[in-house]
This record gives sequence, structure tokens and C-alpha cells, in this order.
Amino acid sequence: IGNYSIKGMINYKEAFIFSKSFPQTIKSNNARLTFKNNEIVLNRLELQSEKSDCVLTGIISTSKDQQNKNQINGSLHLISNNMNYNELYNTYLGGSSNSSDNNEEINMLIKNYNNMFNNKNTSKELKSDAKQEKHPIYIPKNINLDIQTSVNNMDYNDINLQNANGNIIIKNEEVFRWS
Repeated sequence: IGNYSIKGMINYKEAFIFSKSFPQTIKSNNARLTFKNNEIVLNRLELQSEKSDCVLTGIISTSKDQQNKNQINGSLHLISNNMNYNELYNTYLGGSSNSSDNNEEINMLIKNYNNMFNNKNTSKELKSDAKQEKHPIYIPKNINLDIQTSVNNMDYNDINLQNANGNIIIKNEEVFRWS
């Protein structure tokens, strides 16, 4: 966003988000985003992926750091009714979705997207936990985010958490959680 003069607003209902590094379908039911030069205001961004849902509000902006490199800064509020950490993390590790979605149109879009960027077919089945190599999630050093969270139900490993509230700070390639 930094080098261009961008101003405007986007409103939409029902969009699908695809990513090479996170091949689980993300559905955005409703969004209202405002663009002002070097910042994006998330007036409301509703997301759903499998058993997880959230609503994001807040501001994300770009700036230059002391070495004149691009920096991404943000202050977000994340509200979720259900967050299934296990499912999201395993999709990230396994490189494919665990979706049981039988919608042929969406499945065809995913297959076409994967073929276009990976030049190969991808299975919709996750690798078994025994075959998955666990590794840390890379966090770029140019990201500084403060995310206030409010999660009603969270599945985290073998623990079901209720009313998980607090702040997550992402800064200097590290993640911190403050209650």
C-alpha cells in the first residue's frame, strides 16, 4: 500500500479466500474495508474456515523502520464464537485441507488454484500426525501487531478452553500473549 495513493471502500458479501500456504477454504461472509493511503481499516471482516469463525475489526498500516524497510503495524480486535486451533495448525503443517465440504464448485476452484500455483494435484486429506513434521510458524520481523482476542470456545490440543480473552502481541519475530 505504501507507494500508492489509495482511497476508497470495499463492501462485499460471500467471498472465498485461497492461499498456497494455507490450503483450507476461508469463507468471508461479509466485509467492509476502508483504504486510506498507507492503512486499511477493517470496519468488519467476517471469516469462517471449517469449524472456526471470527470477526476482525481494527487498523493495519505500513510505515518505514529505521533502516527504511517496510513495516506492517496494526491494532486488531478478534471476536470468535469457535476457534479450532488443532484444525488450523494441522492444515498449515499438512499443506492440504481437512474439508468435508462436498460443494463441487468450491472444490474445483481449490483444485484449479492449487494446480495453477503448485503445478500438481493436491489431496484433500491431511497427512497423519505421525508423518507430519512439527515446526515453528515463521513470523516475519517486519510485522508489529496488537490483537485483542475474545474467543468463546477454543479447541487447543486436548483442551477445550471457554472464554479465552486477552491480547496477542506479534513483534520482532515473536508472539506474546497477555491476559
